[in-house]
Amino acid sequence: TPTKSHYTFNLRDLSKVHQGICLCTKNSLPTADDLIKCWAHECSRVFEDRLVNDEDHQWFMEQLKQTMETHFKKQWKQCVKVEPLIFGDFADQKQAYYQE
Repeated sequence: TPTKSHYTFNLRDLSKVHQGICLCTKNSLPTADDLIKCWAHECSRVFEDRLVNDEDHQWFMEQLKQTMETHFKKQWKQCVKVEPLIFGDFADQKQAYYQE
């Protein structure tokens, strides 16, 4: 049994990241950087939101930044200009698509 049982993740959690990205439209993600930011947002919502202490949050952010750099070849600060990173479909009623 893990010491932090709420940290047990499975493929369903990974599919939630993909489902969040699939909410996006062409208008939501005009650039490749927007796709990367959406991916980071979804990872944070699915995985980081379960973490309970600052040490684990810091570890997660380092992993996220390292993964972004390794797989997307982008630096966090180069891509993410505003924090916290939030996407939603409620920001503008006239534009009902998933947006930052």
